[in-house]
Amino acid sequence: MKKIFWFFIIVSILLHFYALTFPLATLEDESSHIVRGMIILEVLNIVPLWAWFILTILTIASLFLLYKLYKKDVNLFIAVLLPLSIAYYYIVCHVASRFLINQFGSLDIINQLWLIRYGSLSAIVYALQLILFGYREWGMRLFPVIFSVFSAVYLYKLISLYKNENWALFSSISFLFLPGIFYFVNISQLSMGVTLFTILSIYFLMRFTLKNEKKDLAYMCLFLILGFQYKEIFLLTYGTIFGYLIYFYLFIKKKIDYLSIVKYLSLSLIPTLIWLVTQGYFNNSTNFMSSRFLAFNQNLAHNVFRYITTFPSEATWPISILFFIGLPFALYSIFKKKDELAVVFMTHFLIIYSFITFDSLNHYDIVYRYAADLLLSISFLSFFSINLIKRRKLIKLISYGLIIFLMITSTFLTYHNWENRFVPMDGTFSYIKENIPESEKILRTMAPNPYKFYIAKYEIKNEMRHIVWANVSEQDIASLFAFMEKNNYTYYIFPKPSPSYHSYWPNDFSWVYTTGLIREPVLNETLLNNLMINNTYFSVVYNDNLGDNSLYIIKKAD
Repeated sequence: MKKIFWFFIIVSILLHFYALTFPLATLEDESSHIVRGMIILEVLNIVPLWAWFILTILTIASLFLLYKLYKKDVNLFIAVLLPLSIAYYYIVCHVASRFLINQFGSLDIINQLWLIRYGSLSAIVYALQLILFGYREWGMRLFPVIFSVFSAVYLYKLISLYKNENWALFSSISFLFLPGIFYFVNISQLSMGVTLFTILSIYFLMRFTLKNEKKDLAYMCLFLILGFQYKEIFLLTYGTIFGYLIYFYLFIKKKIDYLSIVKYLSLSLIPTLIWLVTQGYFNNSTNFMSSRFLAFNQNLAHNVFRYITTFPSEATWPISILFFIGLPFALYSIFKKKDELAVVFMTHFLIIYSFITFDSLNHYDIVYRYAADLLLSISFLSFFSINLIKRRKLIKLISYGLIIFLMITSTFLTYHNWENRFVPMDGTFSYIKENIPESEKILRTMAPNPYKFYIAKYEIKNEMRHIVWANVSEQDIASLFAFMEKNNYTYYIFPKPSPSYHSYWPNDFSWVYTTGLIREPVLNETLLNNLMINNTYFSVVYNDNLGDNSLYIIKKAD
């Protein structure tokens, strides 16, 4: 790797630094994922110390045993890894379900916030961040930045196995600075972890086809298991791998150890399938994770092009144009030049695009977070257009020019008027800590929201509940007062009605009623506007501003 590669890596890290300190995003999954880590810490606090001591010793011993087996015999390594992972899955589901039932009385909703829906590894990552860095916003977002760096490094290595250095450099660095990647890295989403495990799994498989070293298959197996435990959509990576292997068998016709590949792939699938069964057994909800792969809404067929419309926003217009121009040349390279790497990225693109288009959870609107999973393929395939240029110096000039353009674009989108994407949490919770007695109950709004994080950050002892007390059309000052009076709530926190807080892209997310809103809102805009003015029922005791956004605390009249 040239020094210029590491230069851009360092620049990408530096450009994220300040954004990592932004308040936690509202109406984003960031807060929900962090809560999963927080609940793990709650479990740590109630389990006896001796039990955690024994579990820690067993974990260290298991890892040491796996390491020794890996160094001695890869087959023994896998043979021990599988039962250990199965036992781990069972324990995770059992502990999670018992804790949630005892704490909340049900798994139907809370299961979406902890280990059972997404897999335990991502929750453990968030818990580890909390243990290492405490309740600091930058601490919750540091691992995605690290994942992005390793993704770029191994994407570079993967492409270098088959392509020239210019291709590897452009694809890996442009990937870091695509707006869709840059944005989701600094708001602590799961996308970057999924991308890293995808790249690692494919890298070690393709390196095996070149070098025929069994240890590469062991690594592939390990990262396939870890990837699925990070987030369930990683299961689609198997489609990419099987598509590549079919192409390799039909067109490359090189003698490789197919039996070993199939064996290791099958071994990695065993704990995955057992996780699905175990998870379904412990989870009584009909919305558990494995159902997502069976639920497709065929009514979305007419919307097959809708995620293409996100490309200019997620990848910028220049990269989108290069991508579409490069597609026919990529197909030509696949069928005429037997381009294995093009097959991998094209297959990955088609599988991800098909899934996010027809996934039943996408029937309401476009989700930019889902479309971000396409950017890995776009960063590679777009270089087919640049590679048409014969002069190498011109290729470098265009590549560096595009990278700098992406760098400027993503930085501008991230930092320009950034305050308008967040609500002022720190000032509000600092006021609660210093001015509201711990015995007073507080009614709060907005979900998903980062309240639980800030409650822990400021060590708030007040009882705070998120309750929608009436349908939107029935919400007024009198009904709110009656509800709070009946349930002994003294204070109420709510946001000033504003179009959107959670993204620098247009969207239909909101917690108040607005014209043309696709989803059912949870709060009445007229009510909130009236509450911002003192009246006979409530008085404003505090409000804090961040950009165009405000948080209000009102107190119920005695």
